[in-house]
Amino acid sequence: MRRQQAGIGQVLMVVTLVVVLAITGLIGYKLYSADPADQASGSTMTGNTDTTAPAIESSADLDKATTILNDVDDDATDQSDSAKLDAELDSF
Repeated sequence: MRRQQAGIGQVLMVVTLVVVLAITGLIGYKLYSADPADQASGSTMTGNTDTTAPAIESSADLDKATTILNDVDDDATDQSDSAKLDAELDSF
C-alpha cells in the first residue's frame, strides 16, 4: 500500500506552486491594471504649480524663475530641444 502513495508529495508540491504563482500573478495584474487616477490620488505634488515665469527685477526674482522653469522641465522636452539644437548645429 505504501508504494501507491510514493508520488503524492511531488504532486502536492506542484499543485501548491501553481496556486501560489496564480495568486501572485492575479495580484500583480490587478496592481498593473489599476486606474491611474487611483494611483495619482495617493501621491503628493511638490513644487510650484504656477508655470509662468515672473518679471526679473532682482536676484530673488531670478531664483524664483529658475525654480519655476526647472519644475516645468521634463525629459520629453529635453529630448526634443536636443534634437532641434543638433539639427541647427548640423546646418552650420
